[in-house]
Amino acid sequence: MLAAFGEEKSIADWSRDPRSAVAPLTIAARIQRGWESEEAIATPVHGKIRPLRSPAQRPPHTRRPRLLIANEPISGLDAGAVKQRMSEGAELWLAGSSGDRVSLVEQDSTTLVSHDVLEEMQQAGVLVVLCRAGSLIQYGLSESASSQS
Repeated sequence: MLAAFGEEKSIADWSRDPRSAVAPLTIAARIQRGWESEEAIATPVHGKIRPLRSPAQRPPHTRRPRLLIANEPISGLDAGAVKQRMSEGAELWLAGSSGDRVSLVEQDSTTLVSHDVLEEMQQAGVLVVLCRAGSLIQYGLSESASSQS
């Protein structure tokens, strides 16, 4: 939940608010970088205000989930290696709409991680959800996991 303008809403709800000029991931990224809530929500990207979206969703039959590309290999990283890289600044993302693609994003590369590793880390209580926008989830290390690193 994010408090701004005297209200408290989720980042997704703030992105739909008429005062918002940006997408939910932009708001989340700005908050992570230390922006004030109101500024993160209302400041347009590159001086442009995002056009208002139609409140009507597309019918489900027009949505097509992205599939993993067959030749994209999943790395052999285990939970310990993923945790270590996250403690060094890597980001862990789950894209549910693309076939539950789990990506470890580092400064200059992206590595696919096994969904089993994500589940193992979740069950161990190592991960917390930092941002959720639709089927896209960004994970961070829990306080207890970061203090052990």
